[in-house]
Amino acid sequence: MYKLEYFEADKVKELFAGWDETGIWSYLTGYMGACWVDDLEHPTAARIITGDFVYLTGDPDSPVAVEFITEIPEDIIDDVLLVPRNRNWANLIIDTYGEDAEKITRYATKKLGDNFDREYLKSCIDSLPKGYEIVPIDEKLYEMALEDDWSKELVCQFDSYEDFAKRGMGFAVIYRDKFVSGSSSYTVYEGGCEVETDTFRPYRRKGLAMAVTAKMILACLERGWYPSCDAASEISLHMAEKFGYKKDRAYDVYAVYIERK
Repeated sequence: MYKLEYFEADKVKELFAGWDETGIWSYLTGYMGACWVDDLEHPTAARIITGDFVYLTGDPDSPVAVEFITEIPEDIIDDVLLVPRNRNWANLIIDTYGEDAEKITRYATKKLGDNFDREYLKSCIDSLPKGYEIVPIDEKLYEMALEDDWSKELVCQFDSYEDFAKRGMGFAVIYRDKFVSGSSSYTVYEGGCEVETDTFRPYRRKGLAMAVTAKMILACLERGWYPSCDAASEISLHMAEKFGYKKDRAYDVYAVYIERK
């Protein structure tokens, strides 16, 4: 198993061709993530890891295929989502992990460009309940987000606040000086980002996620970014569809815990 440098991304473009996932684009455009192959000159199998997503493509019978799904670098979080390109990769995951691999259905949305109703987005922001405020994620809020499990995914893919401020962006909902909801660039790629929205459980079902996501979408459009949305549940998909996203397909990922030696 060999790790590629960013300038070697052309070696795997064909293997990942037609797989429209922003985590893949993040690596192929040189913004985030890392890639491993089974052969440096003529790869037949490859994986890209961006955030906690592990994208698997090529030949699942490659001698290093099992390593691709079990040997996760220590600087990657222990809980990962294995994303198989096809049924054969899914079978390899199941055969390797058995019941320790939890199958989860996610929902991809179509990348349709700027197809958003700005007036509706503004109305979502205006519907924020009294006493709540949406503000940009500054250095203090960045550090606060990293402290709690519910919010760390909003910023943890960036090396530092300086990196986040330079390459990403996001917004927080504040209530009585508490960070209770947020929407941000989970990952970035050339021309866009993957939007991540999370809300602290006691504050859900108050319209906070709708308001702060609308703010994030508008900010992306103003910057010239496409705010991609990959829904983790049917509830998240329904929220995305209210903003104008269209369902592309449902697909399965496998959540596994990587036990460190």
